[in-house]
Amino acid sequence: MLLYLITFILCFLVDYSNNNLLKKIYIVWLYVFLCFGYTVGSDWRNYELSYGLSFYELQHKYQLSILYNILTSLFNKLGVSFWLYTGIFKCLFLYSVISTIRIFTNRVFSAIAFALPSYLLFMLIDCPFRFMIGLAFLLFAFRYLVYGRIKLSIILILFGALTHFAVGIVSVLMLVLFLIKNIVSQVSSFWLLVLLFISTVLSMSLSTFSYLAETLTVLLPILEDRATIYYAVESTDGWMTLGTIMNIFLFCVFLSARRYLLKLPYGNYMFAGAVLEKVLFPLLLIIPTGFRFNMLFSILSSIAIASICFTSVNLTTVKYKYRPIVLCVMLLFNSYSYCGSVYNHFVYLPYTNSIPHLLVGDSDENYGERSRRGYESYYRRIGKSYNE
Repeated sequence: MLLYLITFILCFLVDYSNNNLLKKIYIVWLYVFLCFGYTVGSDWRNYELSYGLSFYELQHKYQLSILYNILTSLFNKLGVSFWLYTGIFKCLFLYSVISTIRIFTNRVFSAIAFALPSYLLFMLIDCPFRFMIGLAFLLFAFRYLVYGRIKLSIILILFGALTHFAVGIVSVLMLVLFLIKNIVSQVSSFWLLVLLFISTVLSMSLSTFSYLAETLTVLLPILEDRATIYYAVESTDGWMTLGTIMNIFLFCVFLSARRYLLKLPYGNYMFAGAVLEKVLFPLLLIIPTGFRFNMLFSILSSIAIASICFTSVNLTTVKYKYRPIVLCVMLLFNSYSYCGSVYNHFVYLPYTNSIPHLLVGDSDENYGERSRRGYESYYRRIGKSYNE
């Protein structure tokens, strides 16, 4: 737990340091800590077991992930160990996130701090591996899209969609953002609030989403099993949670910060993405893994929060007399969310790292011992079995 807390706190402290060496050391630490987890996470169990499969066996297992199957079989044939293979692509993903942040702000570490509890821990420690690789391609595509290199962006979008089918849906949302970023930036706050209200009301109507899911599987039968397993509609059982309240709070913050955000580099992308993330949040809340579709917008939202709380720009507007309030609320909420996520789940504790294993060789622990470690730690910590 201590390593997670130190990493979180140092993000804010290092961002305000003028020592470039310290920043480089901390960047290395982020890569080591976040990208080389060993017995932490959940999905690694299935991916480790399937790592030795041939391309055709992988293709049978992951029919819509042809590029992932090619990469996995290639690295396996080259003799790359499973943990080095996952570490390489986790580093690629973290690099893609940092590159995306740098498009908009120099407050990289503050943006990472706000990203840790919302998506970064999930992506790199829990690690939905195929989706993570696909999203890395998509973030590079987004970077080129912002800079106007459309052809290269389209190629990378295809790479991402061929790695995980959900990334294809995120790609569509990214293209929607590209088309409507200026429109969203100009729409009045009143109508944006109406849009949030409508999305919140719709999120309480399960029949609407059940109908859409059924229609989608009829049009694309190959998605039927995946829609049933991963994206089945569920009741929210009381949608007014702390997360929903914070979603509304941040939506209002973004609206009040509109002129401020739009003055920043490519601020129309950042503002529109942050607003769309909050509008989609209640709609995706009723789908167990639907938050993945919001991942690009979540990244833009964390960048917007960091920009609001820390970036200094000479402005004549008085809107940001509220900056200290926003900063205090976000620090409290993110600390609570971050500590709760780490402590109350089996995937983060105890933290172990794969680098000693990679340097020394095979561990004495077999697969079963490694697989049980997180569950056993959770039982000792919480006093009951996970999902009991």
